[in-house]
Amino acid sequence: CIRDRLIPTGVLAVGVLIALSLAMKSQKRTPPLIAAGVMLVLAVVLPVVASMVTTEREVLAERAEEFVEAVATVDSTALQGVLTETVSLSPSDNAASVAARYVPRIKGQDKIIAAVQGAQARFGSPERFVSSHKVLETRAALESKNTGRTLVRVRVEGPGGEYMNHSWWDITWKRSNETWLASRIEAIWIQG
Repeated sequence: CIRDRLIPTGVLAVGVLIALSLAMKSQKRTPPLIAAGVMLVLAVVLPVVASMVTTEREVLAERAEEFVEAVATVDSTALQGVLTETVSLSPSDNAASVAARYVPRIKGQDKIIAAVQGAQARFGSPERFVSSHKVLETRAALESKNTGRTLVRVRVEGPGGEYMNHSWWDITWKRSNETWLASRIEAIWIQG
Protein backbone atom coordinates (compact mmCIF):
# COMPACT_ATOMS: atom_id res chain seq x y z
CA CYS A 1 0.00 0.00 0.00
CA ILE A 2 1.33 3.43 -0.93
CA ARG A 3 0.38 4.88 2.46
CA ASP A 4 2.42 2.19 4.24
CA ARG A 5 5.42 3.13 2.11
CA LEU A 6 5.06 6.88 2.63
CA ILE A 7 4.78 6.85 6.43
CA PRO A 8 8.41 5.75 7.04
CA THR A 9 9.61 8.23 4.42
CA GLY A 10 7.70 11.03 6.14
CA VAL A 11 9.14 10.05 9.53
CA LEU A 12 12.65 10.08 8.06
CA ALA A 13 12.03 13.50 6.46
CA VAL A 14 10.95 14.90 9.84
CA GLY A 15 14.08 13.32 11.36
CA VAL A 16 16.21 15.12 8.76
CA LEU A 17 14.64 18.45 9.71
CA ILE A 18 15.16 17.82 13.41
CA ALA A 19 18.80 16.79 12.86
CA LEU A 20 19.44 19.90 10.74
CA SER A 21 17.84 22.07 13.41
CA LEU A 22 20.08 20.49 16.05
CA ALA A 23 23.13 21.02 13.82
CA MET A 24 22.35 24.74 13.54
CA LYS A 25 22.10 25.11 17.33
CA SER A 26 25.04 22.88 18.26
CA GLN A 27 28.75 23.63 18.59
CA LYS A 28 29.48 20.14 17.22
CA ARG A 29 27.63 20.12 13.92
CA THR A 30 29.17 17.00 12.41
CA PRO A 31 27.16 14.28 14.25
CA PRO A 32 23.73 15.83 13.52
CA LEU A 33 24.73 16.54 9.91
CA ILE A 34 25.85 12.93 9.45
CA ALA A 35 22.56 11.72 10.97
CA ALA A 36 20.62 14.07 8.67
CA GLY A 37 22.55 12.78 5.65
CA VAL A 38 21.93 9.13 6.53
CA MET A 39 18.20 9.76 7.10
CA LEU A 40 17.96 11.72 3.82
CA VAL A 41 19.54 8.84 1.88
CA LEU A 42 17.17 6.37 3.58
CA ALA A 43 14.15 8.61 2.85
CA VAL A 44 15.04 8.56 -0.86
CA VAL A 45 16.06 4.88 -1.11
CA LEU A 46 13.26 3.37 0.99
CA PRO A 47 10.33 4.18 -1.39
CA VAL A 48 12.34 2.98 -4.38
CA VAL A 49 13.17 -0.36 -2.73
CA ALA A 50 9.62 -0.72 -1.37
CA SER A 51 8.12 -0.16 -4.84
CA MET A 52 10.19 -3.06 -6.18
CA VAL A 53 8.68 -5.48 -3.63
CA THR A 54 5.12 -6.79 -3.75
CA THR A 55 3.95 -8.33 -0.49
CA GLU A 56 1.52 -11.23 -0.25
CA ARG A 57 -0.99 -8.85 1.37
CA GLU A 58 -0.77 -6.61 -1.70
CA VAL A 59 -1.29 -9.63 -3.96
CA LEU A 60 -4.40 -10.60 -1.96
CA ALA A 61 -5.76 -7.05 -2.25
CA GLU A 62 -5.19 -7.15 -6.03
CA ARG A 63 -6.96 -10.52 -6.27
CA ALA A 64 -9.92 -9.10 -4.33
CA GLU A 65 -10.15 -6.25 -6.86
CA GLU A 66 -10.00 -8.77 -9.73
CA PHE A 67 -12.84 -10.71 -8.11
CA VAL A 68 -15.02 -7.60 -7.72
CA GLU A 69 -14.29 -6.60 -11.34
CA ALA A 70 -15.22 -10.09 -12.59
CA VAL A 71 -18.54 -10.07 -10.69
CA ALA A 72 -19.45 -6.50 -11.70
CA THR A 73 -18.74 -7.15 -15.38
CA VAL A 74 -20.13 -10.71 -15.28
CA ASP A 75 -16.86 -12.07 -16.70
CA SER A 76 -17.20 -15.85 -16.33
CA THR A 77 -13.66 -16.56 -17.50
CA ALA A 78 -12.18 -14.13 -14.98
CA LEU A 79 -14.38 -15.60 -12.24
CA GLN A 80 -13.07 -19.09 -13.02
CA GLY A 81 -9.57 -17.66 -12.63
CA VAL A 82 -10.19 -16.34 -9.10
CA LEU A 83 -12.43 -19.04 -7.56
CA THR A 84 -11.61 -22.53 -6.31
CA GLU A 85 -13.79 -25.35 -7.62
CA THR A 86 -15.38 -25.77 -4.17
CA VAL A 87 -15.82 -22.08 -3.33
CA SER A 88 -18.79 -21.19 -1.14
CA LEU A 89 -20.94 -18.06 -0.97
CA SER A 90 -23.12 -17.21 2.01
CA PRO A 91 -24.05 -14.47 4.44
CA SER A 92 -21.63 -14.35 7.36
CA ASP A 93 -22.79 -15.55 10.76
CA ASN A 94 -22.89 -11.90 11.84
CA ALA A 95 -24.47 -10.60 8.62
CA ALA A 96 -26.83 -7.68 8.96
CA SER A 97 -30.02 -6.70 7.12
CA VAL A 98 -29.93 -7.26 3.36
CA ALA A 99 -26.87 -9.54 3.49
CA ALA A 100 -28.59 -11.89 5.93
CA ARG A 101 -31.88 -11.96 4.02
CA TYR A 102 -30.90 -11.97 0.35
CA VAL A 103 -27.45 -13.50 -0.11
CA PRO A 104 -27.97 -17.15 -1.02
CA ARG A 105 -25.96 -20.08 0.28
CA ILE A 106 -24.22 -21.54 -2.76
CA LYS A 107 -21.37 -24.03 -3.01
CA GLY A 108 -19.28 -24.61 -6.12
CA GLN A 109 -17.64 -22.43 -8.74
CA ASP A 110 -20.14 -23.29 -11.49
CA LYS A 111 -23.16 -22.54 -9.30
CA ILE A 112 -21.76 -19.18 -8.17
CA ILE A 113 -20.95 -18.17 -11.75
CA ALA A 114 -24.46 -19.25 -12.81
CA ALA A 115 -25.96 -17.14 -9.99
CA VAL A 116 -23.99 -14.06 -11.13
CA GLN A 117 -25.07 -14.67 -14.74
CA GLY A 118 -28.68 -15.15 -13.59
CA ALA A 119 -28.68 -11.86 -11.68
CA GLN A 120 -27.25 -10.06 -14.69
CA ALA A 121 -29.73 -11.76 -17.07
CA ARG A 122 -32.62 -10.16 -15.19
CA PHE A 123 -31.24 -6.76 -16.23
CA GLY A 124 -30.31 -7.62 -19.83
CA SER A 125 -26.60 -6.74 -19.91
CA PRO A 126 -23.67 -6.28 -17.55
CA GLU A 127 -23.84 -2.48 -17.97
CA ARG A 128 -27.49 -2.47 -16.92
CA PHE A 129 -26.67 -4.75 -13.98
CA VAL A 130 -23.87 -2.55 -12.57
CA SER A 131 -22.97 0.65 -14.39
CA SER A 132 -20.00 1.44 -12.16
CA HIS A 133 -18.19 -0.17 -9.28
CA LYS A 134 -15.25 0.61 -7.05
CA VAL A 135 -13.35 -1.11 -4.29
CA LEU A 136 -13.26 1.57 -1.59
CA GLU A 137 -11.21 -0.30 0.99
CA THR A 138 -9.38 -3.60 1.29
CA ARG A 139 -7.86 -5.07 4.41
CA ALA A 140 -5.70 -8.08 3.70
CA ALA A 141 -4.11 -10.52 6.13
CA LEU A 142 -2.20 -13.77 5.94
CA GLU A 143 -3.44 -16.48 8.27
CA SER A 144 -0.79 -18.98 7.18
CA LYS A 145 1.57 -19.54 4.26
CA ASN A 146 -1.28 -20.77 2.05
CA THR A 147 -4.33 -19.05 3.57
CA GLY A 148 -5.24 -15.38 3.51
CA ARG A 149 -8.28 -13.19 4.02
CA THR A 150 -9.50 -9.92 2.65
CA LEU A 151 -12.18 -7.67 4.02
CA VAL A 152 -13.47 -5.65 1.08
CA ARG A 153 -15.74 -2.61 0.96
CA VAL A 154 -17.39 -2.18 -2.44
CA ARG A 155 -19.55 0.55 -3.95
CA VAL A 156 -21.76 -0.20 -6.95
CA GLU A 157 -24.09 2.03 -8.92
CA GLY A 158 -26.95 0.89 -11.09
CA PRO A 159 -27.65 2.12 -14.60
CA GLY A 160 -28.33 5.85 -14.75
CA GLY A 161 -27.48 6.14 -11.06
CA GLU A 162 -30.73 4.36 -10.14
CA TYR A 163 -29.20 3.12 -6.94
CA MET A 164 -25.97 3.38 -5.06
CA ASN A 165 -25.01 0.54 -2.81
CA HIS A 166 -22.15 -0.11 -0.41
CA SER A 167 -21.28 -3.53 0.94
CA TRP A 168 -18.66 -5.37 3.00
CA TRP A 169 -17.40 -8.83 2.03
CA ASP A 170 -15.08 -11.27 3.79
CA ILE A 171 -13.13 -13.44 1.34
CA THR A 172 -10.91 -16.36 2.33
CA TRP A 173 -8.12 -17.16 -0.12
CA LYS A 174 -6.20 -20.41 -0.60
CA ARG A 175 -2.92 -20.58 -2.46
CA SER A 176 -2.98 -23.08 -5.33
CA ASN A 177 0.58 -23.40 -6.65
CA GLU A 178 1.50 -19.71 -6.85
CA THR A 179 -2.05 -18.38 -7.40
CA TRP A 180 -4.45 -17.17 -4.72
CA LEU A 181 -8.02 -18.42 -5.27
CA ALA A 182 -11.14 -17.46 -3.32
CA SER A 183 -12.43 -20.43 -1.33
CA ARG A 184 -15.10 -18.72 0.78
CA ILE A 185 -17.06 -15.51 0.17
CA GLU A 186 -19.23 -14.12 2.95
CA ALA A 187 -21.48 -11.09 2.79
CA ILE A 188 -21.13 -9.13 6.02
CA TRP A 189 -23.23 -6.05 5.28
CA ILE A 190 -25.10 -4.75 2.24
CA GLN A 191 -26.72 -1.34 2.28
CA GLY A 192 -30.42 -1.47 1.66
